[in-house]
Amino acid sequence: MTLYSNKLSVDYSKMRKNFTATDEQVFKLLNNIDLKNKDILDFGCGDGVYAFKFIDMGAKTVVGVDITPAMIELANNKIGGRQEKVKFIEADGENLP
Repeated sequence: MTLYSNKLSVDYSKMRKNFTATDEQVFKLLNNIDLKNKDILDFGCGDGVYAFKFIDMGAKTVVGVDITPAMIELANNKIGGRQEKVKFIEADGENLP
């Protein structure tokens, strides 16, 4: 298990938009699934970028889980007015709350 440092988390979040090859494949598949009104678990959510896309695709709620405190902090800083739909939790995937 790897925890990102605060600096690495911030750097990753800033550079994330430069790494979209996987995103294109993932969202091509997700477009075939109707996410409307579904509750989604975003496991390994990082800075929350996918969680917000899931909401934009119509998901009812998204819970993002990541082991790195700095990533959860970044995700929470981006939440804006979406607290009703998105929640981020710091947790180890082997010991989910």
